[in-house]
Amino acid sequence: MAKKRLPKGVRERNGKYHYRYDITDPETGKRKQKETRGFATPKEAEREGVKIQHELISGTFVEEKDIMYNDWVDKWVELYRNRSINPVKETTVRLRKRSLKKTKAYFGGLKLREITKKMYQDMLIGIKNEGKKRRTVALVHEACPQMFAKAVDLGLIKSNPTIGASVPAYPRTVEQLKNKVKVPKFLEKEELALLLKTAKEHGTPQEYTTLYLLAYSGLRIGELLALEKDDFNMSEKFIRVYKTLCGDGKITDIEINTPKTLSSEREVTFGESVKKVMEFHFFWKNQYRMSVINRYYRDKQNRDFAFVNCRRYPGYPENAWHIQTKMKKFLQIAKLSDSLTPHSLRHTHVSLLAEAGYPLEHIQERLGHENDRVTRAVYLHVTEKKRKEAPELFDQIMGSF
Repeated sequence: MAKKRLPKGVRERNGKYHYRYDITDPETGKRKQKETRGFATPKEAEREGVKIQHELISGTFVEEKDIMYNDWVDKWVELYRNRSINPVKETTVRLRKRSLKKTKAYFGGLKLREITKKMYQDMLIGIKNEGKKRRTVALVHEACPQMFAKAVDLGLIKSNPTIGASVPAYPRTVEQLKNKVKVPKFLEKEELALLLKTAKEHGTPQEYTTLYLLAYSGLRIGELLALEKDDFNMSEKFIRVYKTLCGDGKITDIEINTPKTLSSEREVTFGESVKKVMEFHFFWKNQYRMSVINRYYRDKQNRDFAFVNCRRYPGYPENAWHIQTKMKKFLQIAKLSDSLTPHSLRHTHVSLLAEAGYPLEHIQERLGHENDRVTRAVYLHVTEKKRKEAPELFDQIMGSF
């Protein structure tokens, strides 16, 4: 029986059909022969060959490389970290790295060029089906398009398999619609007074001041820890907020970054009580600095941090973990809920301003929020009683007619 004739350029090997073609090596200028991956039928291999020949003639052909997916993920993270245009913060790099780590379970044994659009969309659905939240899947879908686009740009692959993909739908349940945004825990006015009194009696002067300023300013903990003495305008009574402290827990491994959003850069005003507390704090800090002057840390920028480590590394910025640990201790002594955190003081600040009748939009501006759902939830929770009184007030107004 005569052997079936194959289309021009198609070769059969081990039951698979490949298309052979010639290209010019860009480095040597010499011709070299290449071969496609194996196809199940000669027709599929021929179809791929026609596509390649068209790309060769039109000058759009890209010779895909055999780089493994895992290797490219690691390489891209470094490229992303060191890019000169629109440089990114190390915290953002770590976020991208964590997101891409989840994809290795799906594509780890594949070459970069083998990943198809369907495979990518199936991966997003798979991560959702693992029980991950929508935000987690969305972060993966933020990192991957950038990574694959860079691979296309460098000629490692022909096309970006993430184009056209989308985050799977997360239909809201009846319970979610009913509860809307969960109101976070915060302290009532009397509870805040008790916490601060406890901190003053059982903590160091700085531990008391950090909790006091967090509650009275609404600052984020990272914003507070990045503050320097010069960021306080004591005569006009405002704090200039334009940076935040980041780190992985190590006291000596600090990173000062700009805020994530433009709205976070702001001037936070304070009253006479905060002025007195901070004036005493700076006096106390100067006394402490002189007592450990030979060990006191000052970085290359000679930054004079407002709140400093007073333990093994004097002069380094204070550690968020230490503040949280001490706050938990003070809450326990005061017999208050020890599930509260320094961030709860930010919500407490919102609740007390709302109770005082301060407008929501001004609170959001003060906190550095453009439109934060949690802040709004706290505000509406506190002002619910007043909102319920609105119909009765309207009836009273119209009662004279």
